[in-house]
Formats: sequence, structure tokens, C-alpha cells
Amino acid sequence: MISMEDSFPDLRSLYEGDPDFGSKAFVDFGSDVVKRAGTSNSWRSFLDYHMKKSFFDDFIRVFSDHIDSVFPDLERSLNTKISDFVVVTRDDETARIRQTQSQDQIENADHDVAMSNAIALGFTHNNPRVHAGPHLDRTYKLFSSLLYMRDPKDSSEGGDLILHKLKDPSRLRKNRVIYTSVGRHFKDNIVEEVVRIPYEKNIAVIFLNSPNSIHGVTSRTPTKIPRRAVYINAEVSKITGFYSCIDDEARRPVNRLKKVIKRIISL
Repeated sequence: MISMEDSFPDLRSLYEGDPDFGSKAFVDFGSDVVKRAGTSNSWRSFLDYHMKKSFFDDFIRVFSDHIDSVFPDLERSLNTKISDFVVVTRDDETARIRQTQSQDQIENADHDVAMSNAIALGFTHNNPRVHAGPHLDRTYKLFSSLLYMRDPKDSSEGGDLILHKLKDPSRLRKNRVIYTSVGRHFKDNIVEEVVRIPYEKNIAVIFLNSPNSIHGVTSRTPTKIPRRAVYINAEVSKITGFYSCIDDEARRPVNRLKKVIKRIISL
């Protein structure tokens, strides 16, 4: 059987015509990769397993105690035992329900969890760049994970994953509301590094998506060899989020007043 390294999907041709090719990361969903004629059986099996309920069940067996601790209300919110969750593969329809953010559509989704994975290629042809500063993932994700598949010919430096914590713990309120800089992102001066995980092949990282799961990726030196990783995610379908992010702009008194006025006008 051909190894996954030797049969790594040739995705470069999909992106070479993009004007940003060489200076950003591109993501290709596993549900699309498995359908392509050139994808090896090894990759089809790998991607297929990691977007199905079988992997979700394996994840639950390993992380059940942590899930109970971090998300104590999860089963009550969905009115279902986690072992009985209806798990589907994320497709255009499940993505559309999420993108509309319609409360009715979310609550009436016919599944509890949508699984997905993707192959990510990060290019830094010309200049060093930060792939992602300190941030949180979308608040309705149950967990995020990645598997590094560094090319043996890659001699670049950087591209490491950093796990952060808040310098000021008061920015997190009752594990439900976290005060950010902009959106789900944090300025470097309000977080500090806790752990740095080097970008090396065959390193896997899985973490529950709590408001403490602040992470980012360091800058990488110029190279024509992409930063290769596989992302695996689980999105909970019937909730708007496990926690809320309120950025510094929204916390300013004048902006709070504008929100109150809009609320009164809409009554």
C-alpha cells in the first residue's frame, strides 16, 4: 500500500491561479478530496473515518470526563445523551444552516453534530507571515484538532502552534463570557504563551473548544513548500455557542448606549 506521505493529495494545482497564492493558507474539505479520482485509497479511508460518527464515538470515549467538566450542560441543552447524538458529515446544507445563524434553523436541525475535516496548505513563498494570531474558534465547535504532516523537504522555521492564556483572568466571566480585542481575536499584549507545539510531522493536537482555548500559529520563514496539516472539527448544531465573545469596541460606553437605543427602537 502506498503511504499517505507518498500519496499526499496534489492540491497545489487547485490554487496556483489564485492571486494570493504564495502568501496565504488554502483549505480543501475532505468531503471533496475523497471524491477526486487521483485520491489514494489510504487518504480516502483516513478522511472518511475522521468525518463519521465512528470517530466521534472514539473521541467521546477518550474525552468524556473532560467534556462533562468543560460542558456540563451539553446533554441537557440538546436533550439527548451524548452517546445518542445524531452525527452527520458537514456538507453544503449543514454549512448553510450555520452560516444563516437562524435560531429556528439551528434549533430544528435534524442532527446534533456535524463532523468535518480538511487539508490545509499554508504558503509563505515571499515573506514571513503569521498564519494566525491569538484567537478562539467559532463558539459552537465542540472540539478542534489538527494533524501536522510536514514535508520531509521542508527546512523552514516557524509555523508552530501556541496555546495562550489571558494575562488578566477577569476578562473571562463565569466561563460564559470572554472579553476579546476584536471579534474572536486577541492582541498579543493581553495574552501570554503557555505551551508551544512545534510544527513537525505526525504530531496531533486535539482540544475542547472552551473560552480558555486561545491559540495561534507563529510566523514562518519564506519557502515554496507549504505548511501541511489536516484539520478535524465537530460543530454542535442546535446551539448558537458554548460561550459569548464581547470585544473591547463593544464594551465602550458609547457603543453600549447605541445598542440600548437600537433595542428600544425595535420594540
